[in-house]
Amino acid sequence: MSGVFGLIVSGDSLIGDEIQDRYTVIVDPNPDIIDGKIYIVKVGTEYVARHLHRENGYVILTSSNGKYEKMQVKEVEIKGRVVLSGTWKRH
Repeated sequence: MSGVFGLIVSGDSLIGDEIQDRYTVIVDPNPDIIDGKIYIVKVGTEYVARHLHRENGYVILTSSNGKYEKMQVKEVEIKGRVVLSGTWKRH
């Protein structure tokens, strides 16, 4: 996993996956695309972390928090797949 990087997420769209506001996620920038996995994607000018599904020529982005609606788009820029998440303390 060359080029792996970390991001701090904001918001509660993935709370059902136990990824909470201000958690750090570790991202593989060169992932295989696997339906249902969590990806960091650029939609327009916004970056989001969502479950990615492909369906009938569309990319469907879903949240694990029921208050967010799914997003259906033709194109997204995939920045990477979330491979780890959590909080860590500096010692």
